[in-house]
Amino acid sequence: MKVIEIGIRINFSEEEVKYMFSKRIDEQLDLRILDHKHVYELYKVTDENRNYLSAWLPWVGETTGEDSTRNFIRNSLKHYADNTGLNCGIFYNNSIVGCIGFHGFDWANLKTSLGYWLAEAYQGKGIMTKSCITMIDYSIKELGFNRIEIRAGVENYKSRAIPERLNFKQEGILRKVEKVGDKYLDHVVYAMIADDWLTRESSISTKIEVVPYNPNWPLQFEQEKARLLEILHPKLVAIEHTGSTSVPRVDAKPIIDIFAAVRPFEESSVYAELLRESGYQLIETGMYGRYLFVKQSNGTRTHHLHILPEEGFYERNEFLFRDYLRAHPELVEEYGELKRNLSQQYSTDPEGYTRAKTSFIQRVVDRAREERGLPLQNVWEE
Repeated sequence: MKVIEIGIRINFSEEEVKYMFSKRIDEQLDLRILDHKHVYELYKVTDENRNYLSAWLPWVGETTGEDSTRNFIRNSLKHYADNTGLNCGIFYNNSIVGCIGFHGFDWANLKTSLGYWLAEAYQGKGIMTKSCITMIDYSIKELGFNRIEIRAGVENYKSRAIPERLNFKQEGILRKVEKVGDKYLDHVVYAMIADDWLTRESSISTKIEVVPYNPNWPLQFEQEKARLLEILHPKLVAIEHTGSTSVPRVDAKPIIDIFAAVRPFEESSVYAELLRESGYQLIETGMYGRYLFVKQSNGTRTHHLHILPEEGFYERNEFLFRDYLRAHPELVEEYGELKRNLSQQYSTDPEGYTRAKTSFIQRVVDRAREERGLPLQNVWEE
């Protein structure tokens, strides 16, 4: 970390600012240190979300004006200068939509705790999950921390979903540990150890390999379906084979894609516990309203299991695309050739490979939705 002597100032020159923490996540999202020019905007988004945030965050009630926000920024900068903490604004399309930061650095034990909040209107876009991944990466790979904690109210399921998606281990519950308003909240404690984070990252193969259609793929799905029906009973209400391995004669990555509808749709930890012994690992996708579990063999992915709510299950674009290709074999050859070419071009870039297929998939899904009288819908989920 580049440390600069800033004292308690919150007004900086361009030369100072360029040495301060910032992380670009994607074209729309980045994390930046806050300074004086952000006071009004940060207070405004806090005030607009006051009712939503005040159920879980005690400091919201104390943030009564811009002076409160100014003091927060001043203190955050002091911690940053002293190398004792780091708080950032979350910027989406250059607007502040929340904050994320570490609640102090314990350099003696190389551990810290991560906290975050996001404006209600920006939830469901993967913003917070991406921000957390960036901060965890930074704390482990650049600062050298060994342990990252996340604590959340027991009933704050949206906040708890982040560490659960990222495979943090739930270590226990602290009873009545924080006073918010006129009541005390219990907190769930989650933790990630550096070795587990790095192993998690390296264990997920990213190489794109497209192979000729294998007539055994439907049988492999049926075998896995039988296992999942037993494991997820009685929550499971529908299970389908999707993806390219479900369409005859399409060249594909040799991964069986499975979509499972459940009733009710619960927190990811419920399914993670049920699937743990069968080799499935929860993977963060940043997509709202669905969970991805990956199964591997000798370090290679073999199955993708997507768990989704029952509502609207059979109107999903994945099924419309599958069924349209099955009914129009002339498109199968075109799609196979596209996949082979893109697998060469994006051999180590899974997201680039997926995005490059989007125009073809969008065209096919638009036709399918029009035939069924369904409104058109963007196939790329954020």
